[in-house]
Amino acid sequence: MISVVRHPWSRGVSWLLCVALVAPLLLMASPASAQSLRRVRQLRVVVLDIAPVSRTGEAPKETLRRAALDAVAKELHSNRHYLPVPDRDLQTELANLNLTPPYLPLHQVRLAQALSADVVLTGYVASQGVRTEGDKRQAKIALQVFLRDVQTGENVNGATQIEVSRVIPGDTRTDEQLETEAVELAAAAAVDRMSRYEIPQGAVLQARSRGGITINIGSRHGVKGGMRFALLRKAYDRGTGTMSLELAGHIRVNKVFATTSECRAEKDAQTVMSEDVVRAIWQEKPMVADQQNPPASASGDEDDDDEHETAKILLTVALVGLGVLVAARAMGRGGATAESVRARSATAVATESGVWTEALAGTEDSKGPGAVVKWPIPAAPSADPKAGSPYIVGYEIHRSTVPGFTPTAATLQAVVVGGRTSEYVDRAQATGARALQLRTDAKTGLVRAANVAAAGAARLEQSADGLTYEWTPSALAPGGSYHYVVRAICSGLKQSGPGALSVTRLYDLGPLTCMAQPRLVGATPGADARAWSFEWQPVAAGDLYVIQVSDTMAFSASRTLTSREMRVASEGGQSVARPFDGPSIGQSFTDAARLYWRVGVRSSLSPRVARGAAESYVFSAPHVIER
Repeated sequence: MISVVRHPWSRGVSWLLCVALVAPLLLMASPASAQSLRRVRQLRVVVLDIAPVSRTGEAPKETLRRAALDAVAKELHSNRHYLPVPDRDLQTELANLNLTPPYLPLHQVRLAQALSADVVLTGYVASQGVRTEGDKRQAKIALQVFLRDVQTGENVNGATQIEVSRVIPGDTRTDEQLETEAVELAAAAAVDRMSRYEIPQGAVLQARSRGGITINIGSRHGVKGGMRFALLRKAYDRGTGTMSLELAGHIRVNKVFATTSECRAEKDAQTVMSEDVVRAIWQEKPMVADQQNPPASASGDEDDDDEHETAKILLTVALVGLGVLVAARAMGRGGATAESVRARSATAVATESGVWTEALAGTEDSKGPGAVVKWPIPAAPSADPKAGSPYIVGYEIHRSTVPGFTPTAATLQAVVVGGRTSEYVDRAQATGARALQLRTDAKTGLVRAANVAAAGAARLEQSADGLTYEWTPSALAPGGSYHYVVRAICSGLKQSGPGALSVTRLYDLGPLTCMAQPRLVGATPGADARAWSFEWQPVAAGDLYVIQVSDTMAFSASRTLTSREMRVASEGGQSVARPFDGPSIGQSFTDAARLYWRVGVRSSLSPRVARGAAESYVFSAPHVIER
């Protein structure tokens, strides 16, 4: 042992042994350090505008705008997660781009790109008054801020904070000073909340169909059911030789697991590919739904609006209570009827793996215009088949031009099998006679559907062994107004008729005005919005139109300009030309070499799905504008 220690190489060997022991620990620690650095990477923020809001009918206080901007900028400066863009740089770029409030999402993104920023901060501030109790005075302020991501054009973070000023006996400060203190407290809390929120971001693992998309993040990463994600795809820029992420549409979460989630594509996501990046969208509604932060329904997602409509119907069902339960357990034309769930015009509709979605591009569908009819699944009986228990077998879809009509074999348009079905696409063409039998399988106890040869006579027969349908769908006429009735086919309910199957009337839908797509003729660019001219062919029964211009064929809300709604009368098949009555196209798309435009139409006689929502309109196929 003594000879080893005294050997001239002993010190070198000992150093090698120490390095060998410590190296694995250093290697294991390095990924964690890198992850920590990534987490605290500073985001470059453009503090653009915090608009004052009045909730009492009085004029908004402009002093609150300046106080909120100063307070939020100060808190961002002191937070390690954010690096605000200097205000002088912001004012210079606003002047260069000739932008004035309200700042559209498209303008916000363009401004951030010019300033090499990651996100844009906008928001609202509202005074809730100054309360006085004896010699104590206290101001209350509500502050809401959003961070809009430059790559997706969507709000990805935000916070809403209500704060009050400190109570000081004998306080002699003015109302403005008290409100400023409350704003500063709200700004500190809001920025702190945003800095602690980690935006869920991942990638697509598998895209089996539009309704079967798996992403690699789940509940452990903050994903929740119904959450919307922006879909980003890698694109190679030949000019600069660099890779960047471009918006490819949106997806919505259906089911959430620990480390993965199942999603469905929204209609602006024409393709979904493995390894596409997904980034969560902030779900909180703005205090004021203005042009600066448009409502979520303007995003072009029809399902978002459907969920709100469904919630309203379910609330109505809860209010009528026993009426629905009685209707669900009665035979024939029961008494509970929910008001218009949704019947909406559609033109180009495609199907993939049983999932119906709207087509956004291409020529007018050869099948012509149609209707997408949707309804909420009843709470009782069960929508899942189970032998020996009552359940919903499927639905009858009836159509007529008369409101409140009585469903018969003559009005039957389709029999949809499956209790979980909540949508039917009604086409404009008649397809010949059809016949279907529903019978209970003696072995399984479940109802089976079988197509049979049609005899030619319309009938709807209930017998001891099941139901027999025979019907001929009628054609939809463009410009016609229609009403729908949805009836549930149930098995196992107590009823007075023969057999185990019964039919219950559930929902009355409509009226719906069926329209074809507008046909575009051409567009003539100009120096400003009013100088641009758009020409198209009006459609039957459509009298209200909007023009949309975007730099993407997906027409996502954050990258699309929409004109004010205009009334246009059909002029005997002649085309009409109108200017773009809205924000400046030239200022909004200065660098875009190619733009897309389309025209949407609706009838003033049909109820709107949601005010300002894209789903209210039947849109033409997009055309290209080369600049």
